[in-house]
Amino acid sequence: MELMFAKPEVETPSGLKASAVSTRAFKGSSFKAILPKLYTSPFEIIFCPDTKQSMYCQILFGLIQRNEVIMIGSIFASTVVRSIKFLENNWKELCSNIKTGQISEWITDSGYRNAASLILKPNPELADLIEDVCAMLQYTAELEFYCGGLPLVLGFYACSEGSVKRHVSHEDTGPVDLVNVKLGQCYEVLVTSSMGLYRYKVGDIIKVTGFHNNTPQFQFVGRQNVALGVDMERTSEADILKAVAEAKALLDPLGLILTEYTSYGDTSSTPGHYVIFWEIKPKEGNNNNNNGKELDPKVMEECCSKMEDSLHFTYRMYRKENMIAALEIRVVKQGTFESLLDYFVSKGASLSQYKTPICIKSKEALNILDSRVIAKFFSPRTPTQDN
Repeated sequence: MELMFAKPEVETPSGLKASAVSTRAFKGSSFKAILPKLYTSPFEIIFCPDTKQSMYCQILFGLIQRNEVIMIGSIFASTVVRSIKFLENNWKELCSNIKTGQISEWITDSGYRNAASLILKPNPELADLIEDVCAMLQYTAELEFYCGGLPLVLGFYACSEGSVKRHVSHEDTGPVDLVNVKLGQCYEVLVTSSMGLYRYKVGDIIKVTGFHNNTPQFQFVGRQNVALGVDMERTSEADILKAVAEAKALLDPLGLILTEYTSYGDTSSTPGHYVIFWEIKPKEGNNNNNNGKELDPKVMEECCSKMEDSLHFTYRMYRKENMIAALEIRVVKQGTFESLLDYFVSKGASLSQYKTPICIKSKEALNILDSRVIAKFFSPRTPTQDN
């Protein structure tokens, strides 16, 4: 069950056709030939511009063929998480379709309906089974929980510019061949392709973590030049990831988990400060009525302080000198980051390749986040200086 979403081709000013590498692959004759043999989704579902209808039908087709599914995946893990959240919100309707053998009326795409007619038959037993699981499941946003111990596998390294089968890396001394990378060193990926790219900087920073025989193994570190700052300091994506990881552990005693987050540097006042948007949900059940009342202010303030303690020396020094104001966590309503995704997709982003930005710079995106804030918390003290 591969979740696939193709974006239509666009024409450049010079008349060339341009599209994502995944779209080109989906349109290839070899892919069309293997699609019905290997995947649960028919061809028509992949190319519909209505991503909600496409997501619904891909999940429906996967559920119907559940006994044949041996793997669930997508180009980005974020798409798998989105599909799970979609299932959380729509499982009753999906079960109704399976029970009656009739697809929902709001699925208006003729290709979808024709494909569904070939496979969707009344199956009350399967619908009851899915209902039993979905009604009793304790949901979290962690893929490890959803997979129940099954391995999470990254099958290949790829980016929008193309699949990276043989790539070179970059460090301060210049380009380095793949076979010459060193353990523990970080590199920026460069891509040379038959389509005309030559040592193109993708922006991914990776770290060599080991070797399998002579083949290097990598850990994704973050994106180049993705930095948060309100003064002279620069906080990297890796710094933010580390700080969030430290702080979110404090939510466990509250029975809450952090499902999504992003950040931006607020310079509307002096001194400026870091704003971290958090979307939080209960560990158990699917409470869509979260209004922030169950959040303990002391714990949330400690989350702010924990993040500041985890940030780099320059940030902590600037905070001590009052060149940066207290870090702020803004908790948003459940579903806010779904709305954020929908916004970016409406502006041309590919659903299958979307990842929540670590740092938000779009004013429109910030308006979406700010309009859904239900609680605000600030760090009550300056960060420690001993780490």
